[in-house]
Parts: sequence; structure tokens; C-alpha cells
Amino acid sequence: MAVLKFYSNHPELGFLSNFYPCILSDPPYVFGSVEAFFQAGKYMNRGDGEATRIVTEKFSGLHVTAAQAKKRGGKRGIRMTEEEMNEWVQGGRRVEVMRKALRLKFQDPELRRALLATGDNILVESLPRFPDNFWGTKKDGSGTNMLGRLLMEERDRIRRHASTGEDEDDDSHARSSRSRSRSRSPVPTA
Repeated sequence: MAVLKFYSNHPELGFLSNFYPCILSDPPYVFGSVEAFFQAGKYMNRGDGEATRIVTEKFSGLHVTAAQAKKRGGKRGIRMTEEEMNEWVQGGRRVEVMRKALRLKFQDPELRRALLATGDNILVESLPRFPDNFWGTKKDGSGTNMLGRLLMEERDRIRRHASTGEDEDDDSHARSSRSRSRSRSPVPTA
């Protein structure tokens, strides 16, 4: 078992990144990346007209890049209330939103095959420029690696459902996603 370190520009494993272009459909919204879905998730729980406007205008649509979504929803973007931030971080909502985003992403058959092709290897988000101690690891290897853990969890879930023949769609809101065509295949060779 090897450790596979990935980041958005990785030649073989970039498809694991939140920035990888893919289509996630969560009606009435469509997102062009996991990052866009994740950032929108900060506001989707509000259930008011303002939240709907924010998600529709700032995050939904295939024209919104992952970098744009991160900027719009990040520290300098649209602000969350203190209560929303506590629910997001301490309440674990950010992990649940990411889990759902990955479930939607890997409904795409090509991306699912690529994820399964990582075998039993350990997946670690290792960003070269801006290491993240929660979602990935720092250069010294410290960190929670939550994104890597959730990717491995999704890989195991897909395998479990494939071996039992059960319906893979545990989430009634999940809809099929289709990967945007890419110049390179997302199937890892490493």
C-alpha cells in the first residue's frame, strides 16, 4: 500500500482535487466543481431568499470556476454569521457537505473508475503552495487529511455497493454527474 499525494495540477491524480472540473447536480442547482458545491454549501442551509440568490448568482452554473467559488466563499468572500460558522466548523457541517459533494462527483462513471483504480492506496491531499492542515497535510506530514479520508471512504462505499449489488444512491437528492471532457484521462497511472 502506497501513499498517493495529490493536488489540483497533479498529472495523474488531479481528478481527486476539489478544483477538478466536473458536473454536480443538486436540483435546482448545478455546479462545475466540488469546490463550488462546497462553498455554496455554506449558504444552502439558510433556506431563505437571500441564500437562494447567493447560491444561484455566486456558485451555481458551469461557468463558475473552482477558483472563483473559493474566492467568493472564502475568508474574504461572502460572510457567514457566527452561528453559521460554528455549525459549519464545530458542528461538522463542512464535512457532511464535502461528503455529499464527493458522492455526487463520483457518480460519474469515468471518475468512479479512476477513484477505484487508486486501489487500497492512502490518498493524501498535499498542496505544494498552500498546505491545509484540516483538508490535507502540511509539508511535514502533519494534518487531518480530511479530504483524503473522505475520498477513501467514498471509494470503500462504491466498492461495498458494487459487491452487494445494492442501489448505490443512498442520497435521494443525488443526481448523475457527467465529467467535462478533459485533454487527459483521470485514470491514474501511479
